[in-house]
Amino acid sequence: MDFYNQKVIEQYLLGKLEPKQRILFEKELDKDAQLQQHLLEQKKWFRVAENVGDVYWKNKIKALSQKVQVEEEPPTQSRIVILKRILAVAAVILFCIIGYLYLFSEKKTPQLLADQYFEPYTLELSRGDDKSIGNSFKQGRVYYNAQKFENALPFFEAIKTKDKQAQLAYGISLFETGQFESALKEFSDLSKKSTKYKNSALWYQALVYLKLSAIDQAKSLLQILSDGNSAYAPKAKKILTQL
Repeated sequence: MDFYNQKVIEQYLLGKLEPKQRILFEKELDKDAQLQQHLLEQKKWFRVAENVGDVYWKNKIKALSQKVQVEEEPPTQSRIVILKRILAVAAVILFCIIGYLYLFSEKKTPQLLADQYFEPYTLELSRGDDKSIGNSFKQGRVYYNAQKFENALPFFEAIKTKDKQAQLAYGISLFETGQFESALKEFSDLSKKSTKYKNSALWYQALVYLKLSAIDQAKSLLQILSDGNSAYAPKAKKILTQL
């Protein structure tokens, strides 16, 4: 992941990379879990900025992001000291921003909560014997890991009735492209017919309800998850305390 600094990742998210750079980046992204996580974290910042209506704080977030960008040069003692100072200042600014957004701001909407807790499901490699399913899943997974969800949609749609993980990925891709009603149908259907992916389907279904401001429906599903022992239980409990 060292080859890709903050600037390259931001250019990728903004669609500003040259075609050759984008192809190289996506190839690296498909096999680098750390880079995938870093891209996801950066995308979350973009989402927060989009949901914050106050221009002043949008500019603060942007300025902070630019401040902590460091060019890829061999580390020296002086650069390490400077970086530590920058990060210390950034931490203070970040604390103020988070305090404003989550404690004092009226922008703490269900939509913002959904964005805060949303993370794409980590897809496993398809183990099916059907080569057509495996190939379609593999192609969709490449786009999915690169967070090119619109491109992933047709590959998962083609096999979603035959592969439950593909149906989950299809629903998440619909969510990420703003097709919330369609995503809701997929998650609802999957939660009724799958044991392995039931909790995941309920979790993402609850997040869709938050995006749609359907608070009662979201609470109902989050309560089911919080009463269980899945990995989603702690997060469901946290969201319930904020609704």
